[in-house]
Amino acid sequence: NPIIIAPTAFHRLAHCDGEWGTAQGATNAESIYIYNWTLSTVS
Repeated sequence: NPIIIAPTAFHRLAHCDGEWGTAQGATNAESIYIYNWTLSTVS
């Protein structure tokens, strides 16, 4: 069964890498991470 990580908020409260860390963890676990690009900022 595939594991899919849905978009959520406040990733940086859990880890300093924020959403990038979540995406990397999903990659390492061979899971799918859904990135919500409409609510993100570019810095």
